[in-house]
Amino acid sequence: MGLAIIAILDVQGAFASTWWPRILEGLREAKCTRNLYYHTQDYLKERKTIITIRNINMGKEITKG
Repeated sequence: MGLAIIAILDVQGAFASTWWPRILEGLREAKCTRNLYYHTQDYLKERKTIITIRNINMGKEITKG
């Protein structure tokens, strides 16, 4: 019989201020499973924010938060 312990530390705003390429680098360094790495990579890629002012759209790719 195995025992699993999971500890979760939720630091307010930690994910919002972390540069996403560093998150992926950390996953590689930790030798996480390929499945987890690719799932996270897919979630973070091609993320954009768009603002509309007076019917003019402006967009920017985001790499954190």
